[in-house]
Amino acid sequence: MSHRWNDDDPDATEDQEFLKRRQDEQLDMIQGSIGRLGDFAKNFADEIRSQGAKLDSLGQDMEASNETLHRVERKTAELVEQAGGPGWVCLTA
Repeated sequence: MSHRWNDDDPDATEDQEFLKRRQDEQLDMIQGSIGRLGDFAKNFADEIRSQGAKLDSLGQDMEASNETLHRVERKTAELVEQAGGPGWVCLTA
């Protein structure tokens, strides 16, 4: 025997209202969780952008340092050559 919802049955109406309230509460919880996940994702994306900018800046600094090092190496090689070769040069820091 199946139970049918009957609008005239106060128990059935109470059950329906209870189920609706419970579903609303669950949907509110889900909505809150989705909102928190959205906030987390935005913060995560902001942090990734920030870290990316820092890495780009670091990469540019490394390139500049590498270019400076190569210039120093070329100049040192020229000085060694002008001094008569590696046997006659003593480099100090």
